[in-house]
Amino acid sequence: MKIAIITEAFFPNIGGMEVSFLELGRSLVKMGHEVEVYTLRLNERDRAEDSIDGLKIHRITKAFHYFKSIWGLRNYPDVIRFTIDLVRLGRGLNRFDFIVFNLWPVVPAIILPRFIQPKMAVYWCEVYDKPFWRFIYQLIIRFGPKFHCGVNQNICDFLHNRYQVPESHLKTLISGVYASLYQCDRTAKCDRSILFFGRLAPHKDPEAVIKAFLSRQLAQKGYELNIVGGGPLYEKLRHQYQHERGIKIHGAVEEDRKIEFLQRASLLVLPSQREGFPRVCAEAAAAGTPILTTLYPANGTVNVVTQYGIGWLSNPNLAELAEKIERYGSMKTEEWEFVAARCQKMAHTRFDWEIVAQEFLAIARTETA
Repeated sequence: MKIAIITEAFFPNIGGMEVSFLELGRSLVKMGHEVEVYTLRLNERDRAEDSIDGLKIHRITKAFHYFKSIWGLRNYPDVIRFTIDLVRLGRGLNRFDFIVFNLWPVVPAIILPRFIQPKMAVYWCEVYDKPFWRFIYQLIIRFGPKFHCGVNQNICDFLHNRYQVPESHLKTLISGVYASLYQCDRTAKCDRSILFFGRLAPHKDPEAVIKAFLSRQLAQKGYELNIVGGGPLYEKLRHQYQHERGIKIHGAVEEDRKIEFLQRASLLVLPSQREGFPRVCAEAAAAGTPILTTLYPANGTVNVVTQYGIGWLSNPNLAELAEKIERYGSMKTEEWEFVAARCQKMAHTRFDWEIVAQEFLAIARTETA
């Protein structure tokens, strides 16, 4: 099949969706399919035409200030220019069998279906339940592709219940992982080793884990906490907590170190206020590391943990989060090992990229039949 991915950013600009589309594309190419990516050119050093492991990348619109804009989160004039550039491609897009639109940058998924013929789907990585976004989502569902993929089941349920998208037009398509890269056995684990891994941003609330750790004086009970990741809160957290006993603020790390942290930890804590399907969930599962997350309405990690049985939940208050963290370290070995074993089983049978790519192809073939 000939498959196109339309998205706002792509490798080497790294984020959750960028990694997901890169690895999905690589998997599809290995299976013998042609995959091309149409995206914004976010930096002068990025080539307009590029290739990575068989994926062809077309950075068709210059957008050097896309994420540093007076307009807010994104530079909306760049979105309009990107959409116009895609429309101008016209016949170039019609040669594809299937096109998937990342939800971001929104406008192409609304406009392009009027100008091109291939079967299409929108990939929803997150949703917001606010008046402005309700209006935008109605436009996508009315004028965009009829088929929609959600990165977790909660998003599919949201689109069905709120916007009456038929269940036959919805499919969960998670962000995968190469499970074998993270595989380890019980001897690699360090008891009572707690990990936060992710962007150090306010909505991910890494400080909640630190405060919970300190409130129970868990260092004195043999626990350790590693905070790993870069982001706007890094300097603040490092300055405020780097000298606390049992706590280490590591900042961003390379992929091999990331794998080591996940293999060594025996609990990953994700207190995010909002998530789609955080890739680190699949990575932690592959390493046999259960997850503790918080019950925020927009936190898709809750759905992942409950649907696949790979961890535990806490209400988003300091006392309960601290109690749940401490409890995991004192639970019976067989209770922890049962969940850890299920994590690895889910990683190999549901989260592995080979499985996810096959599910993507099933969607594409259904839509192109």
